[in-house]
Amino acid sequence: MSNSTQNTNPLFTSRIHYPVNFDGRCESNIPYGVDPSLVMDIYYPKSMKSRVPVVIFVTGYPDFGFEQMTGMKIKQIQQYISWAQLFAASGIAAITYTNVNPEKDIFTLLRYLDDNSSSLGIDPNKVSIWSCSGNVPNALSVLDEKTQIKCAAFLYGYTIDGFGSQAVEHASKSFGFVHPINEGILTKLPPVLVVRAGKDEMPGLNDSIDSFVSQCLRQNQPLTLLNLPNSNHAFDIVDNQGCTQQAIRTILGFFKDHLTR
Repeated sequence: MSNSTQNTNPLFTSRIHYPVNFDGRCESNIPYGVDPSLVMDIYYPKSMKSRVPVVIFVTGYPDFGFEQMTGMKIKQIQQYISWAQLFAASGIAAITYTNVNPEKDIFTLLRYLDDNSSSLGIDPNKVSIWSCSGNVPNALSVLDEKTQIKCAAFLYGYTIDGFGSQAVEHASKSFGFVHPINEGILTKLPPVLVVRAGKDEMPGLNDSIDSFVSQCLRQNQPLTLLNLPNSNHAFDIVDNQGCTQQAIRTILGFFKDHLTR
């Protein structure tokens, strides 16, 4: 398949179904590791009187494999760009990035932010995570290790296998994403928003969400579930309906509540 054909896939060329009035700036291809292929884009709000909170779009796919399949890097897909612009327009900086080893490189990025927060204009005490689909297992590994993450939102994502299930493991092998946490449950979570698409067709995905939510509630974790009974996988770019805009508004409000208020 040629790159030109791959780049017409609406999953990678469609922006979110929400008005985005981005008037900030994007600093592109900032190196964050020794490997020159490790770079990030930071979308900044227009007005920055002080250091700003930040949301990181955590990925679970290595860029090499993703680019082979799609013809583009993950940070180049319009879904991520439009979400990042929306956050920046709302006063929250947003980071998309390239990676070679998803499990390792996200921690390299976090260390770089810790070490360079002042020059980057980022508040190191207000770092958050956005992740979706097959990227979520890697994002969960960050919460397992990085306890200072302020909050996280997981959209229509595979989570953690539990109660003998192997759905996440099988999906990982089929789709090529990493899942560092093979089983069990995280013992201490920051505020987490889980967004569930009721009509999600991905095998075992909603079962993994249901199990994860159930375990979190039994442990009285600070988890909020947003269930969208009539929405599909990747609803933010494939479902142009009123409930999509409302869901995006709710997700954005979740981050504002924990980062800016």
